[in-house]
Amino acid sequence: MANQRCLTCRVGTLARIPTGQRFLHRIDSTHAVRYAVHEGDRLPLTVGASSHVIRAFDGAIGARYEQIRRDMYSASYGERPPR
Repeated sequence: MANQRCLTCRVGTLARIPTGQRFLHRIDSTHAVRYAVHEGDRLPLTVGASSHVIRAFDGAIGARYEQIRRDMYSASYGERPPR
């Protein structure tokens, strides 16, 4: 992953809420390909890299979460349905 060029890099702030996560703030990428999440969006904690990171550091059990805790990041491709 470290050698791959990030086409959708973003900076944002999210909050853990009882039903998932909510994006509070974001800075758009200057690239043509962008991450499609908007301020105020609510997402479940079952899909997407940021959700898996939250779950990993909330103590989720399993190989995926152990890997995230070791690597300190997660990547996902196509887990979330299009808007």
